[in-house]
Amino acid sequence: MKVIIQRALYLRSIEEENRNLLSSAEVGGARMGGIIGQCPAMMKVFSTVERVSSTDVPILITGESGTGKEMIARAVHTLSLRGKGPFIPINCGAIPETLLESELFGYERGAFTGAHSQVLGKVEYAHNGTLFLDEIAELSPSLQAKLLRFLQDKTIQRVGGRKIST
Repeated sequence: MKVIIQRALYLRSIEEENRNLLSSAEVGGARMGGIIGQCPAMMKVFSTVERVSSTDVPILITGESGTGKEMIARAVHTLSLRGKGPFIPINCGAIPETLLESELFGYERGAFTGAHSQVLGKVEYAHNGTLFLDEIAELSPSLQAKLLRFLQDKTIQRVGGRKIST
């Protein structure tokens, strides 16, 4: 009987600890868009997210594949002044090179076969929001240069276009 009571008390303490951990994870997770962590390294990440969220500059998030870069980008977006705007994620490695430029910057009518009207790119759709470019290293050097021009000058030139838009 004594062993049964000890096991029951032990099980009760484990269940209570589990409830406490779940509630603390929910509180911490809600603060950072579903990201959970309490170790010093994650607390440093949370601090950085909060700090950069108040700025209005392009941010480079680095890390191994699967480490949650998009989750961090969403947290920054949610906490920023752009949080009410759209969050537009693009996987640069999943879109063929030939389509990526028109996907990012749009195209003008007649730029290529089937371009029957002007189409805005994701860069323009993300205006007053966040454009998240995943696998950016997959961009060709020429597309990287065009993206750099956009980041520096805040101007774009659609595929087939001659006019530079802001």
